[in-house]
This record gives sequence, structure tokens and C-alpha cells, in this order.
Amino acid sequence: MVLVMEHILNTHLKNDRNRRSLRQPEGGQAVVEFALAIGVFLVVVFGVIEFGYLFFVYSTVFSSAREAARYGASVGVNSAGIPHEKDCAGIRAAASRIGGIVGVTATQSIVQIRYDHGPTDTRSWSQLPTCEQDPTTTLGDRIDVLVNIQFHPLIGIIPSMPVQSSDARTVVKSVDIAGDYPTAPPVVYTPTPTLTPTDTPTPTDTPTPTETPTPTDTPTPTETPTVTPTATLGPSPTPTQTATPTPTPTNTPTPTPTSTFTPTAVPCAYLGWTVPTWNPYSYKYSLDLTNNSLSTPMSVQLLYSEWTSPGSSSREINTIIFGGSTLWSGSGTSPFQVSSTGSTTWAAGADVTIAPNTTKSLTLIYSAKITMQLLWITVQLGDDPNSTCVLNPPTAQ
Repeated sequence: MVLVMEHILNTHLKNDRNRRSLRQPEGGQAVVEFALAIGVFLVVVFGVIEFGYLFFVYSTVFSSAREAARYGASVGVNSAGIPHEKDCAGIRAAASRIGGIVGVTATQSIVQIRYDHGPTDTRSWSQLPTCEQDPTTTLGDRIDVLVNIQFHPLIGIIPSMPVQSSDARTVVKSVDIAGDYPTAPPVVYTPTPTLTPTDTPTPTDTPTPTETPTPTDTPTPTETPTVTPTATLGPSPTPTQTATPTPTPTNTPTPTPTSTFTPTAVPCAYLGWTVPTWNPYSYKYSLDLTNNSLSTPMSVQLLYSEWTSPGSSSREINTIIFGGSTLWSGSGTSPFQVSSTGSTTWAAGADVTIAPNTTKSLTLIYSAKITMQLLWITVQLGDDPNSTCVLNPPTAQ
């Protein structure tokens, strides 16, 4: 019995030692597995962050190049009067405004600007003219913007590398629009005839009649005794007083005369015009002149124009077209005057007449955007040089 109990005790102790020997290596294995797993996990997390930052940098550079190209291709001028396509500083500032967070600065080394003749242009990037060379662009040319920066990783999983993006857009120039749409009837402004007052002689004042003095009472004659053969004496009858009526004049008020306005015929009553228009793409200032007379022709004798330019830039007038023919061409600055006689005259053979019941379009073409300050046109009615009127159209719309 003792031997049996000793055997059972030894067996139990042996099994207990075996269980402790098997449990001890399980703790170390878990630590090793955790160390291996956490390393892979951290690499994945930091890799996602690094690649996400790389994608953000590229997306920002792409948007920066696109914004700069959009600004350069847009219509308009800056505060100094320079067109957007040639505004090098403005184009680079547009790129820096979007990409400044990732290191895009308004410098030539980071934002490069060049021009080509469209997608079919076979010249390489180095052969294209730069913005600083101020090349001449025409309808169909493009502006190309290349933004190039150096990518610096946050952690170092991805190596440092250059990131660049380019964008090209067609420069918007003046484009003539054609179609079969109906033309709206012109708005004709008929000047109101001037009323000329006719002098009416002022009547002289009528003198007020003076009052006639009322006669005084006539004294009663004294009694004169008369000797008659009659034994009785009788007094003579006393005459009664007779008052002389005095007429009292009544003053009648004299009305004050009013001025009578007599309308006077004005030659400009036969001249009509439409509201001028301004084309910001072709720099044309246009209006229509209409001769509403049924028998008398008109002719443009003089044109005077004043305008201002944006900023400190200079703008010139280049061409004047009337009824489809060129009246004048050249280079003129504000103020500008051209007439039938003078230092600057119409072109040889220019047709400045407006036939009766006819409308002609007058167009002034400038070198760039201007603000019209004053425009007047002297028109002669018929053959009489003294029968003229001055037209001062309103501001263009």
C-alpha cells in the first residue's frame, strides 16, 4: 500500500514538472511574434503617410501649373495695362498662390513659361520662346507652364525626387462671331428743337389820372330890394346850391407780357444715331449714323476723340472705318482730331457722305483697351458749310 501511494505521488510530481516546462516557452514566443508584427505594421502605416504626402505634393504642383496657364490664357490686362499672356510676374504669382504650401515660389527656375503654335508644334521645350523674350502671339497660339520642385520625404521611406507638372492652354484672342440672328432695330435719338424766344415790346406805363378838385359851395346872393309900384315889398327867391359831380377814375391793372418761344429749325433733327458699343476683344468703338432726311445728303466734316488708358500705358487709335470703307489709318494718340481740312485729313478718296434715308456704321479701332472720355462728330447738311451740327454720343455700353 505504501509503495502504491509513493508511485502515485511521484507520477503526479512528474506530470506537474512537465506542465511547467511546457508553459515557459509560450511567453517568449508571443514577445517575438509581437516584435515582428509591430515592425511590419509601422512600415505599412508610415508608408501610407509617405505615399499620401507624395500624392498631395504632386496634386498641388499639378493644380499650380493649371492655374498659372489659366491666368495666362485669360482675356484682360493687369493694373499696368499688360495683357495676361505676357504678365510673367502675374502668371508665376498665380502658380505660387496655389502651390506655395509645397514650395512653389514665383521664380523662373520653378515656374517656367513658354509659348508654342499648338499641339502640332514640333519644337522641343528648349526651343520655345520664354515669357521674358516677349514673343508675338496670334490666334491659335498656346501658353505652356511647367512647374518643377524637389520632393523631400517626411520620414525617409521614399527617397527625395523631382516632381513636375505642365499645362498648356490656347491664348484667347479676338474672334469674329457670325450668324443669321436678326439685327435689332437701331435706337435713334432725335434731338429736341431749341426754342428761340421772341422779344415782345414791353408796354409803357399809363399815367394815373389826377383827381379833379371838387368845386366849393356857391355863396348865396344877398337880397336886393326892388322898388315896384306895388305897395308891398317881397324878397327875391333864394337859389339852391347845385353840386358839380366829379368823375372818379378807376385804375385797371395792366397784365405783364410773357415771353413767347418760337421753335427754330435745327439741321440735327434729321440726324439719328445709336448708342455706341465697345468690343473688349477687338478694341472697336462703334455706332450707327442715320440720315433721316428724304432729299438732302449729309457729310462728316470732323471727328474729335479723347480717351484714357489703364495704368500708365499708352493706347493709340489705328483705324477709322465708315460704311465699310477706311476713312483714316495710322497711329494717333489722345486727343485725336481728323477732318476734311487740317493737319490730319481723311484718306484720299474717302467717302464721308450719308445719302438721304441711309444708315452707315462708324467704327474706331484702337491698339488695346481704352476708356472713351469724349467723342464729337461735326456733320454738314447739304452743300451749305454753315449748316452743320455737332453730335456728342453717350458713353459706350
